[in-house]
Amino acid sequence: MKIGMCSYNFVGLLSKGALSVEEMFRMLHEWGCSHIEISDFTLPVYEGDMPERLREYSQQYQVEIAGLNFGSDIARLSGDAYKKELEILEHKLDVAASIGATASRIDLVRITGFGGRADGTVVGGTEDFEAVFDGIVRAAQDLCDYQAQYGKFISSENHGIMFNGADRMRRVYAAVNRPNYGITMDIGNSLCVGEDPLVLTGELLPLARRVHVKDFYIRSKEEGLAIGAEDLSGDYLDTPGVIGHSGWIVSRYGDYLRGAIVGQGDLPMALIAEKIVSSGYDGRDGKEGYLSVEFEGIEDPIYGSRTGLRSLRNLLEACSTDTVRIC
Repeated sequence: MKIGMCSYNFVGLLSKGALSVEEMFRMLHEWGCSHIEISDFTLPVYEGDMPERLREYSQQYQVEIAGLNFGSDIARLSGDAYKKELEILEHKLDVAASIGATASRIDLVRITGFGGRADGTVVGGTEDFEAVFDGIVRAAQDLCDYQAQYGKFISSENHGIMFNGADRMRRVYAAVNRPNYGITMDIGNSLCVGEDPLVLTGELLPLARRVHVKDFYIRSKEEGLAIGAEDLSGDYLDTPGVIGHSGWIVSRYGDYLRGAIVGQGDLPMALIAEKIVSSGYDGRDGKEGYLSVEFEGIEDPIYGSRTGLRSLRNLLEACSTDTVRIC
């Protein structure tokens, strides 16, 4: 099993200059990480000599770039606007190949997708998903066809409300029907649509090319005052779905979620680890499985990431050892 990190964990440190890109690679090497997934909003991937430096750091510190990940709203576009956006995304795939990234995760539709409308429908609900479904499939197919020249794949991640949940992810996967298309399964994100993380894990592991291991604290919507997510007027969380002063976000159904260190939150992480180990994800088609620790809690990101990494390794080792079973 390949265990690594997401650059997203360190976006605050990187943006403030408190952690340089090279320092990040050196740190992950010292932690024994096999890889990093880089989201392009976390560092200036396309500027100046950064592509060359990323490839150099990856080779120097022996940390594989397991993904250059980026987003778009291409699923909503048509005509010339679609063609223009497709060219932008294809260029990003060229950059991904130039830095040695072994894959790319591309978000094909942008929507916050939390909260409801005056007519009672859920933002990011069935109607919204159906409106962009064909666009998602078309864009994924076009990008897979372009990426085929590099012999690499692209994936979609279960994100937010719109493009989340096992059924929606499986439906898109079947419709795209490309050998170099897969799923990036984020265990924690299932909670955004009220789905049991164990259910999501079982449903999507057979399609997964990358797995993000993320934990959350979970509180019911009735506990807003107790956890400081609301004040007496009910609006302490400034915008539903956006991390506010309290650090909590709101799921589709109003539950509160806050990022946690892997293993310290409310997800059944031991059971999830056992399901991953027993599923055959590692070694499928003769390839190692990739697990990337993702941390978005309020603790120090280096502490949170490293502690979560240690927890994940402990769980995987325990689930793989006959004499020690905690799973």
